Amino acid sequence: MLKEILDTDVLIVGAGIAGLSLSYFLSKKDVNIIIIDKKEKIGYPIRDTGLVSNKIFNLLPVSKNIILKKYKKAIFYNRGSSFEVIARNSYMVLLNRPMLDIQIYEKIKEKINVLLKEELKYIKNRKIAVTNNRRINYKVIVDATGPFGLVRKLYGLKNIKNFVIGMEIHTKDIKENDIKIFLDKKFSKEYFGWVVGYDEYSLVGIIDKNLNINRFLFFIKRFGIKKYDYFYSDIIKNKPEKILSKDNMISVGESTGYLKQFSLGGIIYSIIQAKIASEIIYKYLTYNVSLKLYDKIIYYLFHRYLVWANFIRILLKNKIIFEILKTIKANKIVSNMDLDFYTIRAGGDSNPRPAG
Repeated sequence: MLKEILDTDVLIVGAGIAGLSLSYFLSKKDVNIIIIDKKEKIGYPIRDTGLVSNKIFNLLPVSKNIILKKYKKAIFYNRGSSFEVIARNSYMVLLNRPMLDIQIYEKIKEKINVLLKEELKYIKNRKIAVTNNRRINYKVIVDATGPFGLVRKLYGLKNIKNFVIGMEIHTKDIKENDIKIFLDKKFSKEYFGWVVGYDEYSLVGIIDKNLNINRFLFFIKRFGIKKYDYFYSDIIKNKPEKILSKDNMISVGESTGYLKQFSLGGIIYSIIQAKIASEIIYKYLTYNVSLKLYDKIIYYLFHRYLVWANFIRILLKNKIIFEILKTIKANKIVSNMDLDFYTIRAGGDSNPRPAG
């Protein structure tokens, strides 16, 4: 049976936060866009906690009515000792995570062809994407598929296999008002656990390499949790890819491996990458500028922050160093670690600046 044939300038594979954000930024330009995703519904399944800086509202046209709770501080723990991190020029917000994606989708759906239940099968000659339903001719293809980088694989790139596993529950058994990060190695050998309080609920989770359900249950047992309403688990890539583009393909979001080291979140990073990618893609289509420029900009913006933040996180896992850093105002060090507190200058300038 002959498949329907579509033509587009940009084909985005993946309708999560990265793909939708890129679609929004590109929709402001004279570019034809198609998004495909094998899932059935925008915003689902939920794959992260939804905890970000309030500066997200400077980057995307979403309503603040998706805020569930605001936080001005986080408390870091390591074997009975703790210190607080106070947000100076910003604050953290817990979002209604599905509604974030849905609101972006509502902004773009009249301008962009969004095809759900559409699964990419293979690529021909690096210009034709064959799905379960269609053949799509494209000039640029974007990998926004997540940590396993499906499009990257089809372009012959080897994805870094540095994965961690996250597990989280929503429970009424404990009530908290703050964000708490647990660095004790008996819970997470290399990363951390967390509790995010939200009214009657708390979001309790842990992330680590080779995490299994028994270790997760050991962690939540610490809080006396017996019942929970929701559980999810996810695989996360936590090492930046060296190559983000190849020929007419570009990667954004979790497929790039760029994540914040004190939360392993990728929402803000994904949006910033999407903003930059939209500028580079437009220049590629209009002036034949190489997509490799994107690789250079992302490396310049993110890499040194990731190296420094990862170094500090590893130090804080050590109880003795934790106590030393605590006495020298570690809260000031940690509060500058994440690009949640950075945004993009107006007019497409790709240089970060303090969000305050």
